Amino acid sequence: MTPFNNLGTTLDQTKMLAELTEKIEVTRTASVRKSVLERQLSSTENALATAKEKVEQLQIAYKKEARDVEKMNSMSFSNFVSTLLNNKAERLEQEELEALEAKRKLDSSNFDVVALETEYLSIQKQLAPLKTSEADYQIALQEKRTYLKAHQIAGHTEIEGFETALNQLTQQQIEIAEAIDAANQTLNHLSTVVGVLSEAKSWSTYDMVGGGMFATMVKRDKMDQAKGLMDGLNQKIERLNRELSDIEALNVANMDLDGFRISDYLFDSFFVDFAVHQRIVDAIDKHEQLNHKLTRLSEQLSGNLEKVNQSIVSQQQRLAEHVYSI
Repeated sequence: MTPFNNLGTTLDQTKMLAELTEKIEVTRTASVRKSVLERQLSSTENALATAKEKVEQLQIAYKKEARDVEKMNSMSFSNFVSTLLNNKAERLEQEELEALEAKRKLDSSNFDVVALETEYLSIQKQLAPLKTSEADYQIALQEKRTYLKAHQIAGHTEIEGFETALNQLTQQQIEIAEAIDAANQTLNHLSTVVGVLSEAKSWSTYDMVGGGMFATMVKRDKMDQAKGLMDGLNQKIERLNRELSDIEALNVANMDLDGFRISDYLFDSFFVDFAVHQRIVDAIDKHEQLNHKLTRLSEQLSGNLEKVNQSIVSQQQRLAEHVYSI
């Protein structure tokens, strides 16, 4: 006699249902992953368009500032008068500083564009193998529905309910994991920034007590390194905020990180040594505050991910028990 379980299905049917369920699980996960990546691609595309538009505006501003410097350096009657009045050097220094600031902003925006283009291509690459995942998932679902109907097996509605719940949980799992990755990358980069700022602070202290030209040169080199690293930090913060915006109903507050865009803190290198030193100290303080907030955020996200993972395991166990009970 062929063995049956308590709901009237044979062992062969039970095995087939388990195989169909596993196929649905694989294709469902891929389909959800595709959906998440498509939203990320759209978000990155919008950010890239905005960044490119900003570069165009900054290019215009920089060209204007560069022309102003060129005019000041040209041999004209107005420049001759300025020289006689002893204010040409002061005006030229101001124009050169404005041109340098415009160039720094342009370089920073160009860096953002390159980073966003890299991120966009990376997401496209991840999406490529998932092109048919949604169709594969629907096919797998239909195969199971057809099998249940053909063999007049009860439990079809309950299975779909489990799968819907798993879809939602898997989406949350992927989005939280992406946010944790972005937070950890930001924290790692932040650690590098603070390290370079600390070195700049040490050389600044030495410079104030008479370190001489060598101390000044090393201090400014460290400050230049910090400025470059801050541009990278700001880009990572933007990515983190985009990832956080994808998370819904998880009680994760999206932080206002724009206040920590402090590249300008170290730009005015013509300040007196003490003023420059104080700016470095302030920059370190603000970065340490950011580190504290990011650490708490990462811990909160990890806690949420653990809860979602537990919910997924629970749903999978309930689904498996239901399938094997059919």
